[in-house]
Amino acid sequence: MLAREGVEGDVLEQAIREEVAKLGNGITDEELDRARAVLEREHLHSIASPSGLADTIGSCTQLLGDPELAFTWPERWADITAEEVRAAAANLLVDDNMLIVRFDPEPETAAETLQAEAEADAAAHAQQA
Repeated sequence: MLAREGVEGDVLEQAIREEVAKLGNGITDEELDRARAVLEREHLHSIASPSGLADTIGSCTQLLGDPELAFTWPERWADITAEEVRAAAANLLVDDNMLIVRFDPEPETAAETLQAEAEADAAAHAQQA
């Protein structure tokens, strides 16, 4: 996730943690139906072109040992219940399984920013000459 300008990394991280924790409380059948629809649409879009179909067949063959899954993948989601999603989320989406990698920008002073911009402009003009 990328934070919007002016949003501190700690604030974004806390918001993400709160949303992930909500999954452990469960989802509605409507949310599950929407998720299935999105996954199915993305799957159909991915196999709509010859190259996408070839890539999907190759992935299913190499990773799962079954090229037919390229055509039947959405059927695997049909029987998943909201309770199964809640149980999996409560079991798997916990702090012990979370990896957080942050790249916080170093604070710059206004003078450093202006200097860097001036140097970039000078370098661009020198290349044009």
